[in-house]
Amino acid sequence: MNCKPGDLAYVIRDEFPENEGRIVEVLALSPPEEDDEGPYWEVRFIGAPGPFSDWDFPGERAGYDLECCFLDAQLRPINGVPVTEEERDEVTA
Repeated sequence: MNCKPGDLAYVIRDEFPENEGRIVEVLALSPPEEDDEGPYWEVRFIGAPGPFSDWDFPGERAGYDLECCFLDAQLRPINGVPVTEEERDEVTA
């Protein structure tokens, strides 16, 4: 899987182009359903709410919300450099 709870991630693809490039906070793994294409994450948009579709009518805008679900494959975590004791010193040339 790409993400884990607590990660910040970019939306790399979505049926709504305005969601692509948005940053979300990954909240929790969504319970699997029989016809799932892969693992889904419950996420919260950072900033303004984003559009989402109705499960019964994919691709049709159902509304806007701060929280929704994305497939793991639709997200890329934002990774930083891990800080260890050796990396705390300033690097100079």
